[in-house]
Amino acid sequence: ETADALLDGAKTDKDRAEARFMLGMALGTRGQWKLLRRSYIKAWLDGRKALKHLNKSLKLDPEFYDVYLGLGVFDYQADRLPKILKFSRILGMRGDWKRGLERMRLAAERGRLAQGQAAQFLASIYLTDIKDPVQGLDMVRRLRELYPDSAYFLLLEAAALDQAGDFEGSFKAARGLFDRARVDPEILERKQLGILCGLAPEVCLGADYAAGALDWLQRALAREEAPATATAPASKGGGPRA
Repeated sequence: ETADALLDGAKTDKDRAEARFMLGMALGTRGQWKLLRRSYIKAWLDGRKALKHLNKSLKLDPEFYDVYLGLGVFDYQADRLPKILKFSRILGMRGDWKRGLERMRLAAERGRLAQGQAAQFLASIYLTDIKDPVQGLDMVRRLRELYPDSAYFLLLEAAALDQAGDFEGSFKAARGLFDRARVDPEILERKQLGILCGLAPEVCLGADYAAGALDWLQRALAREEAPATATAPASKGGGPRA
């Protein structure tokens, strides 16, 4: 409703571009909610409307790089998620997951409004879907730079470091988070795993992740109980532990 009002009152192409961007992202967000509820047709319809507004926004302002977040998310999901892929092909719209990643990265690197959100989507994709811990860690570190006081992104950094095979780095990050939680016990209640797991909740809740968490905890306890000069067990990598 806010974006509709802005579009109706827009007097310049820049104003129209921003209003179209808002409309596209609002519809895209609603589509995400419907996707998580497995309302695939309704999610696709919202996505199609979102694309219309986002493409018009980019035509009005070719340097409005935030728009590439919405375009990239649709590209990625339309090509990677089976249900969305099916409906997209039936209705004549195809995605391109590689192009989607490139578009989201462009928003993360050059956007004004959606840098953090683009980095969050990419971190989720790299860590839980395509299993690229190097790229995932890069995105998480961007988020840490944007939000240095965020306990949640510190948690993700610990997870990403372990997935990348750096147990010592992961342990150090987790220890810093634990020390903060001792002072402020509610710090971990303010943000759950919605951002990380939003695109692949079944993966995040899989048994292998629970096993990975237990493995990480056992190594961390051994690290705490060992003498200061002892060498910590080598990391096995393979998934977010924290």
